[in-house]
Amino acid sequence: MESICSILRLRIELSRLEGKEELHEVLAKGFRLPAYYGRNLDALYDVLTSTKQRCVLWLVEDSLVPGGIGEDYRKRFLQVIEEISRVNPYFMAIYIRH
Repeated sequence: MESICSILRLRIELSRLEGKEELHEVLAKGFRLPAYYGRNLDALYDVLTSTKQRCVLWLVEDSLVPGGIGEDYRKRFLQVIEEISRVNPYFMAIYIRH
């Protein structure tokens, strides 16, 4: 029996990622994105603004850990996630930086 209140939850530690490819792989698997997901920010926006599945994304970043997805891409990614949260009432993102 499928739960009516199922929520997909995903926690990503941005500082521990080894690049944007890994970020999109984690997102695709964690949110069970369709096979046609293009693994870029435009495709992420398209898929997550159109979903009716409840999704919660926790983004955790350790400011002392080097690495991650690169400063420019991180900023664009966070902007896209913020916009998705604003547009889609089924999507919520929580950002924690320590």
